[in-house]
Formats: sequence, C-alpha cells, structure tokens
Amino acid sequence: MSLIALLEPLIRFQNDHPFQENIEDHGGMTHVATPAENKENVEVSSADLWKEVKAANGIYKEFTFPVINTGTGSYYSPLDVANAIGESFADISSSSSYNPRFLAIKRRAELINLNFNTRRCLSYNCKFKMFELEKALSQTRVTSPGPDGITYNMLRHLDANSLLHLLRLFNRIWSEQSFPAQWYEAVVVLILKPGKIPTNPLNYRPIALTSCLYKTFERMVNARLLYELEKRDCISPFQGGFLRGRSPIDNLVLLESQIRNAFVRRNHLVSLFFDIENAYDRTWRYGILRALFDFDFKGNLPVFIQNFLTTRIFRVRIGSTFSHPFIQHEGVPQGSF
Repeated sequence: MSLIALLEPLIRFQNDHPFQENIEDHGGMTHVATPAENKENVEVSSADLWKEVKAANGIYKEFTFPVINTGTGSYYSPLDVANAIGESFADISSSSSYNPRFLAIKRRAELINLNFNTRRCLSYNCKFKMFELEKALSQTRVTSPGPDGITYNMLRHLDANSLLHLLRLFNRIWSEQSFPAQWYEAVVVLILKPGKIPTNPLNYRPIALTSCLYKTFERMVNARLLYELEKRDCISPFQGGFLRGRSPIDNLVLLESQIRNAFVRRNHLVSLFFDIENAYDRTWRYGILRALFDFDFKGNLPVFIQNFLTTRIFRVRIGSTFSHPFIQHEGVPQGSF
C-alpha cells in the first residue's frame, strides 16, 4: 500500500476539518490542540503520529504466535500457522462435520429447490431511501476494515453527493439481484477462547472482517427483515438476543423469577441449558433459506440473503501474513449481522 493511500483518510479529514491555526512548531515536535479539548495542548511525536496512521488502516506491529499442533504435524512460521488454522476452520464448516443422521436429512431436504422469484410488488423489496443509509451509517462503530480497506470513518465523511452515488450503487445491486465478488471474501482474525491451550487451532474464535461497504448495506437489509419478522409475529417472545430492546439479561431475570417462585412454593424447578458447539460455523444455510421461504418472503430480500450465503471465501491473518484462501461450505461469518 502506498504512503498516499495510507494518509488518504487523514488528508480527507484535514480538508473537511482544517485545524492549521491550532498547530505550532516546537523544535521538531508537533504541538496540536485537539478539537475536543481546544484549550489543552498535546505534544505528539512523529513516531506516535505514524503509529496512529498505521493503526487507522489496520496495520499493527508484528507479534509472536504459538506453535500450532494438528494431527498431521506442528507448524511454526506465520504462513504455516495461518494455513493450518484456516484448514481446520474449513473442515468444521464442511458437510463432513455433521453426524450421518443429520446429513441424510440435509441431503433429502436440499433436493427441493427454493424459488424466491415473484411478480408481486412487496414493500420490503422497494428501493432504499437516503434516510435508511444515513441511519445505518450512524449506527456503525470503529472497526477494522475488510479486504477492500474501506473503513466506516471514510463512509461517514462522505459528502451528500457521494452518499447519493453510494445509495444508487446499493439500489442497483438490490434491483439487479447481483452481488459483488469481493463481498464474498472475509479476512479472519483470531481470538483465543478463555482458558484454552493456544497450540490447538480449534481453540480460537474466528472473527470475520468483511467489507464495511457490505456491512452498511447489510444493516439496511437487516432493518427491513427484522421489521417484517416482528410484524408477522415470526419471532418467539422468549428470544432475547439479536433484537432491539431485548437481551439475554431478560431471560436471566425470567429464570431468577421462576427460581424464587419455586422456593416460595417449595416446588422443584427443572432448567435445561444448551451450548451449541461451533454454532456459527455449522449453521445450515439451506435451513435459513427454507425458513425465509416458509415465512413467504419473496423477491429481492431473500435473494440478497441467498447470495450472501453462497460461496463464502476466507483467509486467516496472522500479524501481516495471510493464509491461502479457503472455502466456507456451511455456516455464517462471525461479525456479520
């Protein structure tokens, strides 16, 4: 990546928010009065400033990674470690990871083709409005960019004309039911699960970094999908996660109430807890689409989700080293909406 490409976000921000009057030269040090604390002066060395530029573009200092042990051997170099972990994740998401009984049900069910085409004019399939794009951008947080290097900060600083062009692009993708090839790609970063041995590749939680452009559009689509699901009462009232105004805390409060009532009435209370292993990586994609089909979703919305779930490709990143590309046959990327 060139120096200009690295500095481009800062250059754009400087053009939009000039602060030359707040900068003074003090013997090789840059003396900057920040916008938030204009009265307080902060000294920033050129090394620290360069570090911030790199961090803003997802470039971090090299770090050591433990030796990875698999059934086929031990791996030491960053490239070999990344490939070994990537291969392990690809195996988890393959159909071979399912038990034979479910695999037979899966193959039988997938013989039925799901046709989402329709001539009906449905409200959730209409073109997106500017307020939907602006709302999606307002809900974004500072996260690492996907393979295209575009950050949310860049998107939030687009002017009105650029936002209009972006909305037209999204609506063209929506109406033509197409899907950019780069949106299928993800960079996977690893988080070691608490209390797990770092030498086992399956002890890492994969977080998929996908395109911020795509995730912005995904927010817009997800808002429409949730609205339709809630309007049709398709979601269980006991679901706590992934819904506005609800959280798993609600379920814990309900459980606590049931326990207290059982104590007061001197009754027994039985509770069952399930922890699904590799839930994201083994999610049955056809099952998701079949649920949308059974809920009578037709047109652009289910086709967009169908395209999203097709041919997912990922590469594992260890520091600045990337693995070979791997195919995620089943499951959904962690980090999506």
